[in-house]
Amino acid sequence: MSVDLDNLGAWMVKCNPALFDIEVARDGGHRIPDWTVVPSYRTRLMAAGQRILLWVTGTAGARPTPGLWGIGVVTGRTFTRSPGDDPGLWRDETERRRHHTFVPLDLTLFDAPIDRNMLRYDPALTNLEVLIQPQIANPLRVTHNEYTRLEQYFPVVPAVDDSARAVVARTYRDLGWTVEDVHARQPGWDLTCTGPGGHVIHLATRTAVNNRPTALLTQADADAAARDPNWRLATVRQPWTRPSITEVDADTALGRAQPYLYEVDLRAH
Repeated sequence: MSVDLDNLGAWMVKCNPALFDIEVARDGGHRIPDWTVVPSYRTRLMAAGQRILLWVTGTAGARPTPGLWGIGVVTGRTFTRSPGDDPGLWRDETERRRHHTFVPLDLTLFDAPIDRNMLRYDPALTNLEVLIQPQIANPLRVTHNEYTRLEQYFPVVPAVDDSARAVVARTYRDLGWTVEDVHARQPGWDLTCTGPGGHVIHLATRTAVNNRPTALLTQADADAAARDPNWRLATVRQPWTRPSITEVDADTALGRAQPYLYEVDLRAH
């Protein structure tokens, strides 16, 4: 089936556990920075910010459990490399050396997989490509409606701004900036970007709510915007298909901010 980017909910890549030790990757907390794909028109469509799912194959009743094992985001265009000497978690050296094309990604493995049998009989997933054409080479496609349905099964969900952060980081790197991802340790912004001339900006990244040109700020974001002259807000629309970025400075962001939530203290006085 052809891929329509306007209806793309996520890409999917498959893992054969006879070839790659996915259980060791999960249990050992190993980072999976990329995955093998087969060059095609689909791989030419893959880009930073698009969602990606990891599917483990196998026969009925097999161990490890066949089904959905992880979710993440594509972090760049596909690339080629030679196999090298490090086998990593590959079980089959001959198969490892056959693969030269990879997609870079940031992937989270679920603590417990979503069993294929749970998904096979869901009427909303009857056309899920991996179920009806399991022999298709990586990557497979998942539509918007299918992804929305799959979300109901996810045991964990990455931060809502993973895709926006990847899109903005990729854009600034392409422009020659040095980009440091600080979202896990720096309240108030997500990316520290240093330009070729040494100019530094601090970017809070957000996915536009319901694809509208709006974004939600945390209190930490607002506090950083109020005190930091280098703070900027970068909002991404359509991060998984045809991303576009709207960037505003702190004064504009705060000037256009509207109250959204009000905390009510219900403790007894």
